[in-house]
Amino acid sequence: MVEEFRTFERMVRDRDLAQGDARLDHSQLVLELATEALSSAGLHVGPVDQVSA
Repeated sequence: MVEEFRTFERMVRDRDLAQGDARLDHSQLVLELATEALSSAGLHVGPVDQVSA
């Protein structure tokens, strides 16, 4: 995680919005894929009251 933090710090310092946007897009895609994978496996993450039985 140290290298990731250094990269993030550099993006902020250099105001590299394009790189920040690209990493955000990647993170959102990863989260969408993980959510789909959990759902297709019938797994639920989070508070029980959000899961419809």
